Amino acid sequence: MYARTIIETSFPKAWERAVEFVRESPMNLTFGGGKEVKHAVDSQTTIILDKHANLDVLNWKCHPDDPWSTENKIREYLKEYEKGFDESIFDYTYRGRLEKGFIDSDGEPINQLEVLREGLAIQIEEDLSSNRNIATTFNPTLDIKSGKAIPCWNEISVRYEKGGWVSVHDLFRSHDLFDAWSANKIATTKLLYDEVIKPNNCKILHSSEYNISLHIYKYDLDYANNIKKLSRNPQLLSLQKYYDEISGNM
Repeated sequence: MYARTIIETSFPKAWERAVEFVRESPMNLTFGGGKEVKHAVDSQTTIILDKHANLDVLNWKCHPDDPWSTENKIREYLKEYEKGFDESIFDYTYRGRLEKGFIDSDGEPINQLEVLREGLAIQIEEDLSSNRNIATTFNPTLDIKSGKAIPCWNEISVRYEKGGWVSVHDLFRSHDLFDAWSANKIATTKLLYDEVIKPNNCKILHSSEYNISLHIYKYDLDYANNIKKLSRNPQLLSLQKYYDEISGNM
């Protein structure tokens, strides 16, 4: 089993360290079939970003070698998460699944972003942290036998952590580390921040993302083997050392 937990004070360094780990993985995974077959090296990796790294995310601060490091690409991708986006061109969108992917007993769509926002408000009012404030994009009725794309971002939890801070917890079924991870992190974090966290006057203390499959396609390995190592913020070195100690990554 090729698994690791990475805890980071820097969003760019989180990507860099994940690439360094996954590119050496002995686990192989094959996607698709026929002429569409793709091969990848695979892992089960959890990435935890502290408040400093999440600030990088909200400011779109990526590693310079990351394919998603340009503002124009990020801005274009974020359109898929905006209200009114024409989702008919895809099998699904994450906002679409969260806002109208499930129907209640009265036949009305369930807006899970509203559920998360209201659930966080209750946690704040009662000054507690709840593990019940969750949402999902995976709908068995739509996904199991449809033959269409299954959402990769499956489950989301937003918990109150006292003093105006929250933690965000994500489960990803499948995640392309090279061509999707950074853009997904920026877009999903912005969506939750704008719709759930900011309206409750909160900030992100930390986020944790468990990836059932975090992979790099083999056609990207040559590039992945040559990404530069970034220097660290000297003011965060002692904190990063502590994170590395508790995660066993010294």
